[in-house]
Amino acid sequence: MLEWFAKRFIIIYYLLLKMFKHIYYFILALRPKQRIKNIVVFIPLLFSHLFMNPNSILRVFIIFIVFSVFIGCTYVFNDYKDLEKDKNHPHKKNRPLVSWKLNKKFALILSSVFLIGSLLFSFFFWWSIVWILFIIYLINTILYTLCFKHIVIVDVFSIALGFVIRWLIWTFIINVEISPRFLTILFFWALWFWFLKRYQEVMLSSDIRVNINKYNESFLEQVISIVTWIVIISYALYTFNSVQTKLMVITIPFLSFIIIRYYYNIFYLKKYEDSIETIILQDKSIVICSILLFILILALLCVNNIQ
Repeated sequence: MLEWFAKRFIIIYYLLLKMFKHIYYFILALRPKQRIKNIVVFIPLLFSHLFMNPNSILRVFIIFIVFSVFIGCTYVFNDYKDLEKDKNHPHKKNRPLVSWKLNKKFALILSSVFLIGSLLFSFFFWWSIVWILFIIYLINTILYTLCFKHIVIVDVFSIALGFVIRWLIWTFIINVEISPRFLTILFFWALWFWFLKRYQEVMLSSDIRVNINKYNESFLEQVISIVTWIVIISYALYTFNSVQTKLMVITIPFLSFIIIRYYYNIFYLKKYEDSIETIILQDKSIVICSILLFILILALLCVNNIQ
């Protein structure tokens, strides 16, 4: 009798261990570290008069989790489609799906469930416009996976559009006025990041992306330089005419430092193999300056509200 229970316990333990192992690798496949890019969703809350409203904060955090899962599921489908290609990438080859640590059928089924669940959640709990934006983001992601990623320049613009859609979702969630100026900053900020990413891939001198051979070092350096100036000037003009407080101009040096420091990592330290998230999180100067920038903006907004 004891032997029978021991065998059943071992079987159950093995099955649970296997299940938790698949769940763990599935969570990794969702790329949780990349959720740092979703910080843009808190910007509408920060720059509105609702950043001290508990209800608005709760709504933003809930949709942050839902949308993060939603985006993560699209990453799983993208990884599945690019399995063979990603085997040649220095970092992507270690992803759960590519390295065969995660069962493909299990990943696709669970991703489909979470993807549909996210869409239903957005449809039943928020305005129809939010659900429509979810659909638009999904369509843009599908087109990127199937088509846009093969077209030079269009691939980067598609990614930048995705960031704008994320920002719009949170704007409608907390019902704040859409700022065309901030949309412009966000769009070109995304272009700046991803053209830099293409530059890193070009400098790796390896066939790690389907259209990377259509880019070159000189072209990307010129584009990055142009977009950088657009980002800084756009942000400066935004602060000069800020509806919150004119003192917002003192945040310009902080933003400029973050951009220049990121340049330092790419062009001087030559961190071509590192992801955007890794470069940001491992550079203490960028992290500290970003925190100070956040605290400064928050302080300025609080003082303006008190006045």
